[in-house]
Amino acid sequence: MAEEFREWPVYPPRPGLHGPQVTQLYRSSAKDTAMDPKLVELRAPFVVAITGSGKGVGAAIAEAYAHAGASGILLSSRTLDDLQSMRAQINTINEKCDVHFVVCDVTNEDELSNLALECKNRFGRLDVAIINAGVGSKRIKGPDGDQRYPQGILEDTTADFFHVWRTNFGGAYLTARAFLPLLRETVDGAQAMVFISSMASLHNYTDLTSVSYNISKLAVNRLAEHIHDSYAKDGILTHAIHPGCIRDTDGHSSSRWHDIMVDDISLPGAFCVWLTQERRDWLSGRYLSANWDVEKLIEDKEQIVDEDKFKAYLKV
Repeated sequence: MAEEFREWPVYPPRPGLHGPQVTQLYRSSAKDTAMDPKLVELRAPFVVAITGSGKGVGAAIAEAYAHAGASGILLSSRTLDDLQSMRAQINTINEKCDVHFVVCDVTNEDELSNLALECKNRFGRLDVAIINAGVGSKRIKGPDGDQRYPQGILEDTTADFFHVWRTNFGGAYLTARAFLPLLRETVDGAQAMVFISSMASLHNYTDLTSVSYNISKLAVNRLAEHIHDSYAKDGILTHAIHPGCIRDTDGHSSSRWHDIMVDDISLPGAFCVWLTQERRDWLSGRYLSANWDVEKLIEDKEQIVDEDKFKAYLKV
């Protein structure tokens, strides 16, 4: 079985682009590997809810759970046509999967309350909540004519800055509040909450992403730590993950982005399935990357726990 790895690192325009070197080898794709969700058989029932799942990374995560045999998938996004298309796509992958969708804006608390209620009424349980919905800053024209993200707070507008913050962090916070009660009730399930974060959460520079995006994703990492601290006693596992370097649905005109966004869109879904197919309590409350070699993570399990790795600390 072919394993697709890249040497670490390949293309950092700055040191630490991918964060600390956790595994010497890291994945670009989950296809035809031991982490392939097609090789997984989730126990039944298994219900997963995914926000921002009409297209892009969220849709690919939904497909991964369908391949792994999820009994129920709840899709949500702001666009009805995308959700209808995704339901049909999932049913071609797994005709036995009960697919339900709800149009929902994650910045709207009432709509999220309704989303959680739909989940309870339709499935009666929730095993995994994937909190994926997010946005990037509006791009501006750089000195070389390329479209790029604002590289300083004076290049950005306050309206766009707070739009990114409200969606990426505020939306994650509100979604977590909506889904936590359901996860707490599912005492016989995975009880996992996975926030889709970004390697940009580790950046204190704006070569590739904006200030608002970096800060909002860093805050999501800390939110995952807080939820772990408060609700691990209830059996809830919480993770924040970098999904890989995947070109978004809008694409990027900058040649630098073309050199960086090279990971396969199958990667984050496969990693989420691996992370939640069994309870991995030892990884709860931590920031993880879908690129990391999971076999190496398992090998280093004791060290990760003993040193309380992959959390935000002040280095002294």
